[in-house]
Amino acid sequence: MSWDDERGNVEHQVLTVETEKPMSWRVIECAIAHYPTSNGTCINGVLYYKPNPNKSAIICFDNRSETYSFVRTMESSVSSDKSTLINYKGKLGALLPEECGRITEAMRRFEMWVLEDPEKHEWSKQIYELPCE
Repeated sequence: MSWDDERGNVEHQVLTVETEKPMSWRVIECAIAHYPTSNGTCINGVLYYKPNPNKSAIICFDNRSETYSFVRTMESSVSSDKSTLINYKGKLGALLPEECGRITEAMRRFEMWVLEDPEKHEWSKQIYELPCE
């Protein structure tokens, strides 16, 4: 993706890699004005990542169909800078430490939100507490 800060325009591109052909960039359409604020995670051919400026959704890019969609989040913290997106048993997971900042070995308690149904925007919440050892 590239964007023009002065005009606020965002251009979305896909890099096409084929055998025996040179790589090429193509512009694709996206109706959701955004740019990524994090590295994403790819699950079953769909790339999930946190967008800016929308803080209440996760962007989904389907690599096969080259289409964008989004998933609303139950908690704004799921798509915030505090969360870490992961592949949890083939589903999108968002780890949220009890304290602000990145998850470290010293932290013992965290929340995990799991995207149960992307079509219905349904999430489940689990809380984990690690033993002191």
